[in-house]
Amino acid sequence: MEKKKELSKEEKEKQAKIKLLKQVYWDEKNLKRLQEKLEKITIKIESIRSSNISSMPKSSGLAQDISDLLGQQEEYQSLIIKKIMKLEESRQKAESSIDTLEDSRLKLILNYVYLEDMTFKEIAVDLRKSERHIRRLHDIAIRLMKIV
Repeated sequence: MEKKKELSKEEKEKQAKIKLLKQVYWDEKNLKRLQEKLEKITIKIESIRSSNISSMPKSSGLAQDISDLLGQQEEYQSLIIKKIMKLEESRQKAESSIDTLEDSRLKLILNYVYLEDMTFKEIAVDLRKSERHIRRLHDIAIRLMKIV
């Protein structure tokens, strides 16, 4: 019974480490999503501004539309700044935790997987090892890594 508690504690620790490392990926995804939304709003604003230059009659609804879009643009710019700061923080935590490893091969594998978003297969090709060996090294790295 005592041993079962230790295993679940180890598993929880492993999950916490992986969650910390995966946070960089999710923060990057969220940032890209916001940047894409900002780009769409910016395109809409530019299309409204360019249509205003033409000799078409002006509509009061158009001014309201551009005003709303400019407000949304500001909101997204603010959110993006916050997400960039969060991404930098999670990347720094991940890098610091990876740096607790002494073996440079293990550091490299975790960097490839979690910071460069490479697959085990891509890493295996790059390091000229089998995918199975890379997975084993990954598991060892996770086990030995300390959360900073």
